[in-house]
Amino acid sequence: MALALLPIDQIETSFYNLSTKSSAAVNQELHQLFLYFDHQWITNVPMKMWSVHGYQHRTNNNCEGFHNRLNQRILKAHPNMWTFIKCIQNEENRFRHLLLQMNAGAQARKKPLPLVSFKTVSIH
Repeated sequence: MALALLPIDQIETSFYNLSTKSSAAVNQELHQLFLYFDHQWITNVPMKMWSVHGYQHRTNNNCEGFHNRLNQRILKAHPNMWTFIKCIQNEENRFRHLLLQMNAGAQARKKPLPLVSFKTVSIH
């Protein structure tokens, strides 16, 4: 369900419309999901805690990007503790260096444009 993308004042109405106006087959198939969502997210958790309407970053891509970078740096599926600690120390040094650069007024590096290759075709 994409309810978290809606403005907060539309979430509850949209959820109930979705759950009550679905076909009988869909309602039967998703009955447990509707009950769970109603109990857990509509009733127990304030909508302002999970609504991402209007947010610039609505995903955990930053977190996933960090984990991807960490995995690429470690280069092992199951590193030992010392390898992991060394990697974390290197990351800390990298971020300290970036912070110093930003505090000194350095601009962020522009992302390189993707490489596009062209194939030469000779026509006879």
